[in-house]
Amino acid sequence: MSIYYTAPGTPTLRSRLSSEEIRDQFAALEQAFNLLPGALSGGNVGFTGGRWEGGTLQGATVIGSTLGSVVSPNIGYFSNLHLVGSTTVSVGSDRKAFILDTTGSLRYYADSTAYLLIDPSGNVIIGDGTNEKGTTATAGFLYLPTQNGPATGVPTVYNAAVPAVVDRSNRNLGLYIGGAWAWVGIPYTGSATYDPPSLADGAGVTTTVTCTGAAVGMFAKAAFSQPLLGVTVTAWVSAANTVSVQFQNESGGVVDLASGTLKVAASDK
Repeated sequence: MSIYYTAPGTPTLRSRLSSEEIRDQFAALEQAFNLLPGALSGGNVGFTGGRWEGGTLQGATVIGSTLGSVVSPNIGYFSNLHLVGSTTVSVGSDRKAFILDTTGSLRYYADSTAYLLIDPSGNVIIGDGTNEKGTTATAGFLYLPTQNGPATGVPTVYNAAVPAVVDRSNRNLGLYIGGAWAWVGIPYTGSATYDPPSLADGAGVTTTVTCTGAAVGMFAKAAFSQPLLGVTVTAWVSAANTVSVQFQNESGGVVDLASGTLKVAASDK
């Protein structure tokens, strides 16, 4: 078992700790471990409550080998890392902790919710890997770095990993692959209800759909919710925030499409 000691306070304060203060903290740590030798032999150690006072651990409860739940410690200068003898762990409300369970998985809990899981195979999962996030969730998301324009810098290269960034101004997701940035467009979208008129063979009609953010020169596409019956659909950005869509009948006969939803998308890539 490795024990990592973190001195109290800010880095500036830590540098001012005397050797006597550090000695006192280790003495208190030793005292805490001596409270429950049986827990140590079982490999399961947890603390709840308590504080350091005069080099002594005061008012702390040591939880041993029957540990079924862990409350993030708020004692002295321990970091919130627990070794637990189970795979089911709960953390009390208003508490935060890293948990290393018997499967070798490292989990981060906050207020009884698991927000991060690193499994023994090295897979990194946002969340607990079991429960889907609710549609109204406001926390627990993966955040990517952003830039106001295309990336031009050369990031550090790892053989089996690639960096990612979001170009906010152009709505593009960038991945650095093969020595260059590759970009995927995040489209602007719009939709409208549309009932195309009856079209004779060889006839066409054009309509427009508002697509806020679209700019002339972007790629555009369209989809219609009704069967096209041989009618082709072509889309292009005809003006700022506007996508034009043409319905062209080349089926060989008259076609009268039913009313439906016309959806459009426009992106820089």
